[in-house]
Amino acid sequence: TSNVSEQWYQGETKVELTATDDLSGVAKTFYSVNGSEFVEGTSFTVSETGVKEVSFYSVDKAGNVEETKTVKVKIDKNAPETTSNVSEQWYQGETKVELTSTDDLSGVAKTFYSVNGSELKEGTSFVVSKEGVNTVTFYSVDNVGNVETAKTVEVKVDKTAPTVSIPLESEQALGSTFTLDYVAADNLSGIEAETVTLNGQVYKKGDKIILDKPGSYKLLVTVTDAAGWTTQVEKEFLVYIQVTLEVLPKVIKGNNGVFTVKATLPKGLESISFDVSTVTLNGVSADPKNNGLQKQAEKGHFKFEREDFTWKKGEVALELRGKLENGYLFIGKTTVEVK
Repeated sequence: TSNVSEQWYQGETKVELTATDDLSGVAKTFYSVNGSEFVEGTSFTVSETGVKEVSFYSVDKAGNVEETKTVKVKIDKNAPETTSNVSEQWYQGETKVELTSTDDLSGVAKTFYSVNGSELKEGTSFVVSKEGVNTVTFYSVDNVGNVETAKTVEVKVDKTAPTVSIPLESEQALGSTFTLDYVAADNLSGIEAETVTLNGQVYKKGDKIILDKPGSYKLLVTVTDAAGWTTQVEKEFLVYIQVTLEVLPKVIKGNNGVFTVKATLPKGLESISFDVSTVTLNGVSADPKNNGLQKQAEKGHFKFEREDFTWKKGEVALELRGKLENGYLFIGKTTVEVK
C-alpha cells in the first residue's frame, strides 16, 4: 500500500510504500514513476508539478510477485491566473467588472477583489460606479493554497459631458472679420473630437471668416469626449449693416426743438429704404408727424424732439438702430456735442 491520497499536494511529496506478507515475509519492493524503469525502494519523493503515476509491487521471500498497483500523485505548485474584462477605454456610466480565473491543476478555490483600497471581498462580478479613475485589485487562490500575485486594473468612469462656451457678441458688423473660437473642456476622459459649423458649413476652430453678408448666422459647436459624451452648443448672431450718421445741428443747445439725424447706407445699398417703424435713437422711436416726414425717414432722414432725450453737457453718444425694408438690421453710432 501507499500513503498517497486523492488530494492535490502543494509541493514535493514523499511517497511511502508499505508491504506485508504474513507467511514467508516481504523480500523486496519496487516502484516506477511515470513509466520509468522499476527501482527498489519504499520511500521516495515526487517533486514535479502535474499528475504523476506511481506504479509499485513487492516480492516475498518465496518469490511470489504482487500484481502491480498504480496511484496518482497530484502536485500543484502554480498559482491561478486571473483576468478581467476591463479595457483601457473610458466608460460612460457604472461598469460591471467580470473576473475570470483559471487553474489547470487543483482548480480555483476563491477570488478576491478590492476597489480603491477597500477591504477585500470574495467574488468575481461587481459594479464600479464612482466617477473618475478607480483602482481595482484582484487575485485568486487555488485548492491547495497557492496564492496568485495581485493584479491591478483601472476602471475609468466618466458620467459628465464636456462643457462648451462660445464668447461671442450677438451683433457683428458687416465686412468685419470673425474668428471661429470657443472654449471646450472635459476634466475626466478628455476631448476626443470637435466639429464647428457656421450656417451649416464645416470649419475649424480658429478659422477667420469675413462676414460679407448681412443677416442671421448660426454657429454650431459639437464636442465629444473619450467616453462618448457629446455636447452641442448653438449660438446665433446678427450681422448688421453699418450706417454713417450726421446730426444737425452739430451742437445741441437747450432742450427744446427738433434735431435731425441723417443715416447713410454703404455704397451699393443706398437704394434700400428704412423700415421707419423699427428705428430708434438711444431707445427713442422715430415717429414721423406727417406723410412728408415719413417719406424723408424712409430715405434715412429722421426728426427727433430734443425733449425726448436726457442731455448732459459734453460729448454724448448716439446710436441709431432698426431694420431696413428687406429685414436686415442696421446700426449707426456717433457722438454729438451738447452745450
